[in-house]
Amino acid sequence: RGIASGQDLPAALLAHYEIHETLGYGGFGKVKLAVHRLSNEKVAIKIIDLDALRPGDVKRVERELNAFKLVNGHPCFPRLYQVRCAASSMGIFVIRKKKKRKKEKE
Repeated sequence: RGIASGQDLPAALLAHYEIHETLGYGGFGKVKLAVHRLSNEKVAIKIIDLDALRPGDVKRVERELNAFKLVNGHPCFPRLYQVRCAASSMGIFVIRKKKKRKKEKE
């Protein structure tokens, strides 16, 4: 239930994304596959249980966010679309994998 199922995600997020299976687990929560309802684009949604974070964990989450911001737009890294903090004590990152560029013919 809850974070595990995606049922407690904010309505605003569920209005834009269809939540699918869990892609992985981390120290702070999990990553779910989602599909944007309008564009049909696949994204990863990282869901963090903010209530479960210890003081040192907050700095690690901030470092991860800062790292994403530094490389955002670089062709070799996923793109960070959104960061949200929900009233239900969840932190949410929406991440899109960069599309592979077709190699130019020589």
